[in-house]
Amino acid sequence: MHYATVVWNPSAKMSIRRIEAVLKRFTKRLHGLHNFSYNARLEALNEHSLESRRIRADLTFCYKMLHGIEDIDCQKFLKPVQ
Repeated sequence: MHYATVVWNPSAKMSIRRIEAVLKRFTKRLHGLHNFSYNARLEALNEHSLESRRIRADLTFCYKMLHGIEDIDCQKFLKPVQ
C-alpha cells in the first residue's frame, strides 16, 4: 500500500509528469528491460503506472468513506446528485 497517497496527490500535470518520470527512469535501468516501452516494462514487472495507482487509492478511499470504514463524514467531501 502507498502511504498518504490520498493526502498527497498532485493535480498539476507537470508534477504528475515529473513523478512518473522517476519510475520511467528506474524501470529503464533494470536488467533486460531497457529496450522495452514504459508500458511493456510495467507489464513485465506486474506493476501499474503511478497515476493509475493514485486513482485506485482515491477510489478505495471513497469506498471506505461511503461505507463507514473510515471515520470521516463524507457529507463534507461529497455532494449527492439531485
